Amino acid sequence: MRYHFTCAETIAAGVHRIAGERIRSAVVALGAVAAGQHRRSGVHQARKDIKKLRALLHLVREPLGRIYKRENDALRTIAHRLSPVRDVQVAEQTLEKLQTDARVGIADALADELRRGLAGLRHNTMTELDLSERAHRAGDELTSLARRAANWELPADHHFAALAPGLKRTYKRGHSALGKLDHSDDPTLVHEWRKRAKMLWYHLRLLREAWHPVFGAMVKDLGRLSDLLGDHHDCAVLAQTVADPAAGLLGSQQGREAIDRALGERMDRLLESAKPLGERLWCEKPKSFVRRVDRAWNAWHHEHGVELRAPALP
Repeated sequence: MRYHFTCAETIAAGVHRIAGERIRSAVVALGAVAAGQHRRSGVHQARKDIKKLRALLHLVREPLGRIYKRENDALRTIAHRLSPVRDVQVAEQTLEKLQTDARVGIADALADELRRGLAGLRHNTMTELDLSERAHRAGDELTSLARRAANWELPADHHFAALAPGLKRTYKRGHSALGKLDHSDDPTLVHEWRKRAKMLWYHLRLLREAWHPVFGAMVKDLGRLSDLLGDHHDCAVLAQTVADPAAGLLGSQQGREAIDRALGERMDRLLESAKPLGERLWCEKPKSFVRRVDRAWNAWHHEHGVELRAPALP
């Protein structure tokens, strides 16, 4: 299943194909979860497919018009239905990374206590029956969305003008989010940048065949950046969970402070690695970046014998 446009497809054909593939993949994964199989991997796969669908919607937001909001809201609701499973799983994975980080170093006894607390939280967060019901409902909602997606009205041509506004909006928002981190390393601001970086990552994956050597390299860098910022966000979420008295994950204040310090140190290093990468990726003005992609898109089609006579981008 190719998560990218092909030169032979019109915008409409590409969007319909990609949306259909991602919806079918998510429905299959959720069907397995509803049947009590592959709980972790099934939820993970479905959430990835939903993120890809939302990124596709963002890219064609302009031509979709009012339909965009309806479908984006529907996908956000479905993802939210599955998020409790993901949150607890990620907290456990973040603890494993923290314990194996030699530069931080937390006592094994403290890690074991937190691990037991998180396992109990995972058990209490969602029963098998509840997860099956959520997965079944999410699958039904995606099936309904698939029927609507088949009727999305989109340009039956190859012109990049249909994609340019969505790409420009994503690049501009990432540029702005990175700029705000010059004055603060607030985890909320980092998370906002992470969302914009991930959206740009998906968009360039959709467009990468237009200039694979260049866009493919940017996709790799954005993937690395998304991993760094994702780890940063996961640390912030675990820190909040540990600090919450209602969660009762650690018995002593001293233990909670030790975990908080370790997470803070790891977050600082992750952000130090992410910023230079981001500065290279957002080194252009949004208009210049989109014009460069537009020229590559047109050259790609010309190379394959598809002549474009679209109006110049504003």
